[in-house]
Order: sequence, then structure tokens, then C-alpha cells
Amino acid sequence: MAKSDDLKDQALAAMGRTMTLGRQFMGELSATDEFMRPLVLAKAINNLRRAIDDDSLAVLRTMENTPLGFRTDRGDGYAEHVLRDCMIQAMLDGLSFAGNQWNIIAGNYYVTKEGWTQKLMRLGATGIVPFASLPDDCDVTEGTPNERGSKKYTVKMGAYAECWLAGEKFTSHMRAADGYDTRRMISAYGKDLAEAMSGIAGKAEATALKKLYYLCRGIPEPAEPEEAVSVIESEKIITLTPVEPATDDQQMWLDKAREGMENANT
Repeated sequence: MAKSDDLKDQALAAMGRTMTLGRQFMGELSATDEFMRPLVLAKAINNLRRAIDDDSLAVLRTMENTPLGFRTDRGDGYAEHVLRDCMIQAMLDGLSFAGNQWNIIAGNYYVTKEGWTQKLMRLGATGIVPFASLPDDCDVTEGTPNERGSKKYTVKMGAYAECWLAGEKFTSHMRAADGYDTRRMISAYGKDLAEAMSGIAGKAEATALKKLYYLCRGIPEPAEPEEAVSVIESEKIITLTPVEPATDDQQMWLDKAREGMENANT
């Protein structure tokens, strides 16, 4: 047998062992309560990082940026440490390396609408339907063309998703209604809006399916990294600079204010 064939078999065997370990930890996580989950997750990440060797990455690399595998926003692919961590996240999520169930966008793991559909099906959901509505012209922002002639279009998108689980219908919405606007700002590149809308609609449907998934599980939807905003501002020390009154009227009001503060303190 040729050496290249030996390497191919060796790489596939290594990937098989890695996937078996990933399935084992996925099962442990699903059977662990939320309190102990961080410990199991840390154990899984450390063990899988050691288990994913160059051979496993070589197999995964053959699926990068292919129609049958997974997509990234870089034509030359990502560095091995990024690929390894995204591979771990996909395995612990129970997603396949094929079928465009996850992507790597801006160096981060991103679950697609196919991936959220798969996660919902694993819960036992049926009749899963996502739908993204068309935006109004006032909700579309067009950026300047880049070096490839594509523009970044940012759209305020509405969408919904529904499914049936244990005989009950669940529905998630992103809409402007009842005084609330839960639509999301979503961006994609294209030569024109029509070309960009394919990616924008796909992201909107993925977002609606993500909301539906957490609704079905009955737990809060975690915020995306770019959505996580601190609600506690750091303490600011303000130094007041004394200003001398410019007129007699200002001096009169200043004296009254000082008198009022002194009375309040006493």
C-alpha cells in the first residue's frame, strides 16, 4: 500500500477516535445538571484539545469551505487553533461536520439554520418552520463597496419560527408589535441588495430558530458576544470647578442656594 494511502487511513482512524470521544462528552453534558455543567465542559474541552491531532485536523480541513462540509468567511481557511476549538464546539453541540450545520465567521463558531434545526430535532421537535420577512426600505443601510465590488448591507430583520414538541406548539418571533421591537440588525455582503438578502434571510431564520430552541428548552437565550452589554457603568469621579457669579442676580441666587443647602444639612 502506498504511503499516502497509509496516511489517509491513519488520519481517518484518528478522526474516528476523536468523534467517538466527542460523542461521549456530548452524552455526559446532556445528562449533567446546570450546576455541574461547567466542570464537565472544562473536562471535555481539555480532553478534546489533546485528542485532536494533526491527522484529525487534516480530515476536517478537507471539508472546510466546501458545499458538503462547512463554510468560513476566509477563502484560505482558518488557523489550526481556531479550527480545533470550533470543531470541539460542533461536537459538543452534536452537530455534523457536513451539511453546513455550522460556520466559522470572524474567527467564531456560528450555528446555521440547518444546525439549529438539527438541535431542535434532537429535542424531539417536529414541523420545524422558519420564515424571514422582507424588510422595508427604511430598514436597509447600504455600505460602500469593498475592493471586490461588494457592499455591506445591514438590515433590521423580522422573522419567526415554529415547531411542535410533546404535543405543544412553540413559536418564536422577531417583530415590531405591542410597543416592542425585537427585530435584529443583520448584515451580509453582496453586489446588490438582492444578492445580500440570501445571506441576511438565512441569518434571520437561524436567529429565529435559536430563539425557538431555547424557548423549547425553557431556559434563557444566551446573548451573542456582540450583544452582551454591561449594564453597570464604571464609577466616575466628577471634579467641579468653582465659577464666580458674573452679575448681582447670579450672586443673589448663589447665596440663596448656599443657605438652602446649609438648612438641609442641619
